[in-house]
Amino acid sequence: MPSKFNPAWMLCGALLTSQVIAQEQFPTEGQFWQRIDAIARKVRFGTGAVLDAWPMRKELLSREDTPYSSSLHGGAVSLTSDIIVRASELRIAKGEPARLGLAVLDIDGRCITVGEVKRHYPDIRISDVPRTASPRDRTYWTTTGVHGRISFGFANRRRDCLDGIVFNPGNIRPHTSPPD
Repeated sequence: MPSKFNPAWMLCGALLTSQVIAQEQFPTEGQFWQRIDAIARKVRFGTGAVLDAWPMRKELLSREDTPYSSSLHGGAVSLTSDIIVRASELRIAKGEPARLGLAVLDIDGRCITVGEVKRHYPDIRISDVPRTASPRDRTYWTTTGVHGRISFGFANRRRDCLDGIVFNPGNIRPHTSPPD
């Protein structure tokens, strides 16, 4: 008579159970990283593609022009149920509206630690440190890839918690077909 005990099925069940428990403990952690990844994937496809994934495309409040760029600024909006975007900026190259210069999100809410960022981007390295004792000055951890650079800022006011994210495509020219 064959045994009904199958270690492979028990392992599979344990893995599924641990995933469900992890999702219940951190229900929006995955949502947060999905949103950040969606923006990162679209950076190299230019301003229009980033706007498709941007959390506040309809809430862009003001425009500021310089001789070299135009900046679109946005106000507060929820990114996930426990992460709020305090402010945002899309900096666009003057004369090349499709070319994104920078995309910036200033965030509040659940504390996202450097450890959590490292779990998602294991290659991050410190790229900038505060030069003053101002509570708004930040330490930046940066990763570089096909998306350009993504920098995660941790302000002096809450050194252990993510305060802002900067997407910088660098010299990447917009490609013609954005990802879905």
